[in-house]
Amino acid sequence: MKKLCLALLLATAASSSFAGQATGRVVHYLIGNNGMFFFRVDGTSGLAGCNTMSEFALNLNAEKSAPAKAIMASVLAAYIEGKPIMVQGTGACDIWYDRETVAHIFVN
Repeated sequence: MKKLCLALLLATAASSSFAGQATGRVVHYLIGNNGMFFFRVDGTSGLAGCNTMSEFALNLNAEKSAPAKAIMASVLAAYIEGKPIMVQGTGACDIWYDRETVAHIFVN
């Protein structure tokens, strides 16, 4: 049991270490007619290997899209007001192949 717990702990730590993070102002955003929302923040670090565009993605059409829409509204408000945000990615590009999925944001 101890070995299983240790393996799960290490797997969780390893997967989160590849998650991207960005802190700064929103540089630009794109809202597609397919329900995708992409944005870039001016300071990124440790992006997921699949994130070749240095951007983050939200799916506004997903079954549980209310959190994604709330995050998008916060990103747009920060963009308009010029406020910096901190974005934490999931470490995966499962919404769009070359942009990291957003886990959460913090608006300063």
